[in-house]
Amino acid sequence: MKILVFFLAALMPVAAAAQTAPDASPAPAASPGATAPAQPAATESDAQKAADLQAAAANPIASMISVPFQYNANFSYGPYKGIQQVLNVQPVIPTNLGGGHTWISRIVTPFVALPQIAPNVGPQVGLGDINPQFFYVPKQGAVMLGYGPTLLLPTATSVWTGQGKWGAGPTAVIVVSSKKVVYGFLANNIWSFAGNAERANVNQALYQAFTSFTLPKGWSLGATSTTTVNWNAPGNNKWTVPLGPTFSKLMTSGGTTSQLGGAIFVNLVHPAGGPTWTARAFWTLLYPTH
Repeated sequence: MKILVFFLAALMPVAAAAQTAPDASPAPAASPGATAPAQPAATESDAQKAADLQAAAANPIASMISVPFQYNANFSYGPYKGIQQVLNVQPVIPTNLGGGHTWISRIVTPFVALPQIAPNVGPQVGLGDINPQFFYVPKQGAVMLGYGPTLLLPTATSVWTGQGKWGAGPTAVIVVSSKKVVYGFLANNIWSFAGNAERANVNQALYQAFTSFTLPKGWSLGATSTTTVNWNAPGNNKWTVPLGPTFSKLMTSGGTTSQLGGAIFVNLVHPAGGPTWTARAFWTLLYPTH
């Protein structure tokens, strides 16, 4: 629960001090005989900026710096049906290569809290394996493709919170954006090539389908399915297939824009001992580059 307490403590002052993003409320009518100010155009521009920011926040390869803090509570985990907690800190940093080309760096750093998972193994709390992901994006636009390498670093502070292997593989994503909808698909596969010889080899994949609908006043609704596959697992224990809705809200506080949201996922398929459903809360700091 230490991770949950830390995460909620970080969110409370932000949520309390936050204000909603600019909306498209009409300006007051001008007094008789006076020239009406150009308020509606400015308000419309602010609303469009908010919509563009919502779309960029839903796009994993947008040219925007962001720092997401994503908390996941995985229920009915392990033989004693406990709660596995994972806080992912995953900053996204774009680098402009010129000529419309962009290099996106996304470093996923997990902090893991496990319930009791064996008779003589009590709860475990520690750093997990860091997963850097890199995407070369030839151009920004309505249809975007990004591809590059992804890595697995054996940084876990416990044998229970990591896999003990060095790994690498390809990753790719396609994102389609329209005025109010963003949707896409991301995939990668990692194979281990070094590490603790006593630990199992790694051959795992991730397939993520996502969509987000932009709503007025900074709200967004969507759906996500992040399927993971352990190709080395026996029988029917390979796949975890979650599906569920997501929601988020743009907020401003102290001149900084962030996105606050949550999600609920039901695991339609999961291995023996795997969680049956997940509750997620996230807070993302947003830093538009232009």
